[in-house]
Amino acid sequence: TITNYLNRTDPMAKTIVFCNDIDHAERMRRALVNLNPEQVNKNDKYVMKITGDDEVGKAQLDNFINPKKKYPVIATTSELMSTGVDAKTCKLVVLDQGIQSMTKFKQI
Repeated sequence: TITNYLNRTDPMAKTIVFCNDIDHAERMRRALVNLNPEQVNKNDKYVMKITGDDEVGKAQLDNFINPKKKYPVIATTSELMSTGVDAKTCKLVVLDQGIQSMTKFKQI
């Protein structure tokens, strides 16, 4: 799992989880919060949903891509971060969705 991988490598490695839709991104966020209670207790922004409908999450996008900011560490998203986001800080990309387009795959 994502949690096992991060625990073995670096629990603070910036991670993007691409989901099918906004509802899937929220379910994934909740699951990751439940799987990472120690990290979430240190900072509740450890796992954030960053989607177009979520003002709180969207406000954290700049923090996610800023190398000087530790949090959020894990971002669940659907479409918002698949195009036009320069996340050089990201160490792990997880695709939990079917991608039918090579163009979309390359954008990610």
